[in-house]
Amino acid sequence: MAVTRCSRHIDFGHIVKSKRYILHFAGILVMLFFSSCSEFLPNPALPTLIPTAYLPTAIAQTAQALVAASASATLPAAALAVTPTRTISAMATLQAPSSTPTPQQPGASTRTPLPELPLEIPFAEIQFVSPGALSRVVSPIELHAFLVPSDSGRARVELYGEDGRLMFRKLFILNSSPGFQANLRSEIDFEITAVAETATLVISVDDTYGRLKTLASQPLILLSLGESDLNPPDDFLAPIVIQQPETKVLIQGGTLVVSGLVRKASDQPLLVELITTDGKVIGSRLAGVATQPEGGHRLFAAEIPYQVGTPTWVRVTVSESGGRMERPLRLSSVEVLLSP
Repeated sequence: MAVTRCSRHIDFGHIVKSKRYILHFAGILVMLFFSSCSEFLPNPALPTLIPTAYLPTAIAQTAQALVAASASATLPAAALAVTPTRTISAMATLQAPSSTPTPQQPGASTRTPLPELPLEIPFAEIQFVSPGALSRVVSPIELHAFLVPSDSGRARVELYGEDGRLMFRKLFILNSSPGFQANLRSEIDFEITAVAETATLVISVDDTYGRLKTLASQPLILLSLGESDLNPPDDFLAPIVIQQPETKVLIQGGTLVVSGLVRKASDQPLLVELITTDGKVIGSRLAGVATQPEGGHRLFAAEIPYQVGTPTWVRVTVSESGGRMERPLRLSSVEVLLSP
């Protein structure tokens, strides 16, 4: 039996050529690997990235440094110093004249501009609840009001006829803490010979030296017969608001600027007076009032020269008069210390 041998022909040249292709392909893979990995290796020429969570802090610190550098480059060191602000306590209005006043620079009052209209007008210290303005009333008048009495709790109620005669006056002692409103209720008796007569109902408060501190009035129509016909009250906003000077401040320089807001009930000018503790008027002027807006609060201002030899406490009163009354229809005041 014949045995057949299978012989295999091996092409070594083809094998060598294949190995070369394999090595060449492997080299390309190695180059691609290192070139792609170089993207993830740190590059000393590029800045270090900041984590996202710290970006707002870094931006704020950078901006602050730029602003400080710019300010120090353009302004002297003295201009960069922080000037402390002074807070005036709201309780200053309740302090006695012996308290230390807040100083005001000499001559500063003559350069102070007119104030701007505030967003809110404060409430009046005297508020008529009933009867309202121009109510038709018979005797007795049922008076209801809220007011801030004097330190001793005193308040005065008066009724004047159309000819200026005094028809009623009564002094009330009210229980109220200093600076807080009290509730006033009373009956006011009157007699008239005519069928009807116009009148003015006045509530006023004096300070401890007997000077008028605040005053408000209400026009009424008195009836001898019939029934009362009451009008509702107006708003309770202050008719005269003194914005300058503030209470308990020290004024120097020989001139006091008084300015503020007023809602006038007549065409009479405003009277500004400086009254000492013994009742002497050491300065007075008529205040100019702006023409706009009509019907609302308007700006007023006046410059009052004064002469004092020593520091003197005075009450600055701003009042409005009208009709035949010798007393004002409305009055507001603050207390200040005048110095030469």
